[in-house]
Amino acid sequence: MSLPDSLGLPSVLNYITQEFRRFERERAMWESERSQLNSKVAVLEAQNEAAFKSVDDLKRRVVMLQYALRQERAKAAAAGATRGQARMMLQILRSGKKIRVKADTVRIPSLAELEAKSPASATAGSSYSITERSRSLLRSYLQEMGLQNTMVHAPAGASPSKPPRRDTPTPVVAPEPASSGFDMDALSAVTGAAEPAPVPAPIVEPEATVARRTSSRGRKSKLADQMRAFQEAEAAREAEAGAGAEAETAAGNEADSELGGLAELSADIAAGAEESGNGKSSLSGAPVWKQKHLLRSHLDEVRAVAFHASEPGLVTASEDGTLKLWNMNVMAGGRKSSQDHEPVFTFRGHRGPVYCCAVDSHNNMMFSGAADGNVRVWKLPSLASSPYESHGSASAYKLDLLSSHTDAVWGVAVHSSRPLVVSIGADGFVKLWNYSAALNAAPLVKGGSGSTGTSPVWSVTGPSVPTAVTFLAAEPGKVVVTYRDSSVILHDLETGAASATISLPVSESGAGGVTSQPNAVAAHPTLPWLFTAHEDKRIVIYNVNSSEVVDTIVAHPSGVASVAVHPSGLYFMSGGHDSSVRFWDVSTRRCVQAVQKHLRKHEASINAVAYHEAMPFCATGGADSNVRLYGC
Repeated sequence: MSLPDSLGLPSVLNYITQEFRRFERERAMWESERSQLNSKVAVLEAQNEAAFKSVDDLKRRVVMLQYALRQERAKAAAAGATRGQARMMLQILRSGKKIRVKADTVRIPSLAELEAKSPASATAGSSYSITERSRSLLRSYLQEMGLQNTMVHAPAGASPSKPPRRDTPTPVVAPEPASSGFDMDALSAVTGAAEPAPVPAPIVEPEATVARRTSSRGRKSKLADQMRAFQEAEAAREAEAGAGAEAETAAGNEADSELGGLAELSADIAAGAEESGNGKSSLSGAPVWKQKHLLRSHLDEVRAVAFHASEPGLVTASEDGTLKLWNMNVMAGGRKSSQDHEPVFTFRGHRGPVYCCAVDSHNNMMFSGAADGNVRVWKLPSLASSPYESHGSASAYKLDLLSSHTDAVWGVAVHSSRPLVVSIGADGFVKLWNYSAALNAAPLVKGGSGSTGTSPVWSVTGPSVPTAVTFLAAEPGKVVVTYRDSSVILHDLETGAASATISLPVSESGAGGVTSQPNAVAAHPTLPWLFTAHEDKRIVIYNVNSSEVVDTIVAHPSGVASVAVHPSGLYFMSGGHDSSVRFWDVSTRRCVQAVQKHLRKHEASINAVAYHEAMPFCATGGADSNVRLYGC
């Protein structure tokens, strides 16, 4: 049976070629549009910088004008006005009383007389113009107050540093208008007479002025007393701080004796950091994490993040049904803009949201679980691959399909030294898989069944639905699974049987004795400790050997969704639905840093956190579909 011409191979190839050309045209248009926007941004930044410079220049000019006006007013005040007389005149003008000046004794000097009296102003051209403007401004103020016949020129050679004499003639002083906006040091002298005025009697200060001066001295003495009291309080506070530091050191020594191996490990790492000169000591201060890059490529919530153990690779899983591989080396030399960072490869194959992922760094493989109930095995491409590689090559990285769960797969974990992967599902099953057959398997054929027939090594159920899974680093032969009823069960790696069960006491359970669901679990790299993140805002630390609770921490104001332990074992981080990432000290269980970057979506915020095993990086994935990369 022959196919119609519309479905023949030539027509299909023609269609693919047209689509590829259309894609290339659109990509070229996007690149052109991005370059245009970048140029517009550069122009706007230049305009903004020029505007700031002009504002600074105007501010400098205003300050210069204020300074010039203060100098001229000080010169005028030094010519014949005392401060006490100026205050008296200011009180008279504020009280609203009218001042009568005899026309036969007061006159306004002409401009020629002003120039003759101030020879210094004739030689300084620029200062003379500023002085004349200030005088005209003052004359206009006096005309508004009805004192237009009392303006007198102050000699330019008067020194503002010398105080006025007590035996000088009493001048008429005009106050500074409230609307002028200037801080006038001394009021201008605004009186003059054609003939020398008689010398008045010495001015006797009123009792109010003497009382005011006495109260001022009292305030100064009170201020000195307050300064002495403040210094004494500071000295006492320093002494208390020294005593508190000694007590904290003693408490730290007691904690170190209780922690045993962890204290020795932290001391060794601190000594190594001091000897190598690589920065802060782990005992004196925790590393400070700062956001390096913001990765925006997913279209829906990011549910899982995982690092490659030895290479600068990051894998992210999202509810948009894809997984993405990122190269951190490309980000290291670039800018922080998200437009510069694109994933190396995008994995497509699941028929629903992807909830979890795990990386096998030794065999360069990756595992993912999704809402379709499948666990897929992928081959990781080279980090040097082009982001624009043909979509048809994606099938070359699909190695196997472990299809056995009947409901969504919540979590997967890979063994550190053996080709084993464990998966948990909403169907209540915990299954262990041996993927040694997939190590040398050929890629899955597109359109085939998608499964190589791999069966789980064992499959068990627990007391309720499992929520998180991991391998115990201190005991590689144990699988740790947390369940919805807040129980933690250790399964034997060979048989799947429960070897130990740890449960929260009723007194430490949720409100009314109801246990809280654990959302994530992480194992300490050297100690037999487990860290579980719960929905009731807590992080619980378990001791696997004694099956007891080591500590319970109220970590976030909202539910804790994820937890991860630093490879050194000294710190751990948690992500909560309050949009914050918090870093903790393992020995003291204190929060050493909190970062709030992600946005909330409905009631969720940060879904996943992870540390890199060999590099100073950590990553967070949020409900806002963003991945944030931090470094220290």
